[in-house]
Amino acid sequence: MTPRRRFPSMLTPTIKNHSVTYYEHFLYCFGGYDGRMNHSNLVIFDLVNKSWFDGDAWVKGSPPPGRNGHTATLATESGKIIIIGGWLGSGPLAASDMHVLYVKEGPVNLRWSQPEVKGTPPGPCNMHSGKLNEFEESSL
Repeated sequence: MTPRRRFPSMLTPTIKNHSVTYYEHFLYCFGGYDGRMNHSNLVIFDLVNKSWFDGDAWVKGSPPPGRNGHTATLATESGKIIIIGGWLGSGPLAASDMHVLYVKEGPVNLRWSQPEVKGTPPGPCNMHSGKLNEFEESSL
């Protein structure tokens, strides 16, 4: 099912340093910077119907603070998009946090979470890259 709250093409966000992640016929666009501020919006593009819609209208949980330059890594089997780091728009350093968007049940049943993690994070990171190895996905 595709949500009905759609954006005309001219109203899609004009942003940079955002992430776009493909999962089962949808593109999940998160965050970014518009020249004035960072965003925490989730906008989704339906590849079948060729239309944008507001993902924030369908997501439960608290989104991460607005950011740009983060990574959004897909854990395919578990249907999770893992957001790490990015610049939050204040101070000289980037974020070192991790947030998860659950997308497995489709775009009308999304959920944000910030999982508890053990150990020391890699530290503040911005404009980095990430890759999930298949054998590591089971630990997420």
